[in-house]
Amino acid sequence: MLDALLRKALLSGGTTIVKIIHGYGSSGKGGILRTAVRNWAWRNRSRICLCLPGEEADMFNAGTRDLIEGTGLSASSLGPPGAGHTFIRFT
Repeated sequence: MLDALLRKALLSGGTTIVKIIHGYGSSGKGGILRTAVRNWAWRNRSRICLCLPGEEADMFNAGTRDLIEGTGLSASSLGPPGAGHTFIRFT
């Protein structure tokens, strides 16, 4: 299901950034969904612009600036950094 949703967003042409809230998992470090999201991004790395782990999403990170560049978003609109989410930029 996750693969189908991300593939739909990728192929839509209208979706720029997706924030996937997957939580921390029972270990507190990320669970199965976090791993699945980031593995999907790795497998599709030639088709996406950027995958940014939420724990790296702060205004001092170059990846954050790359994520929001040209989208009209601000770093603060992404929410606080945290391992419970992952951002994917398609265009």
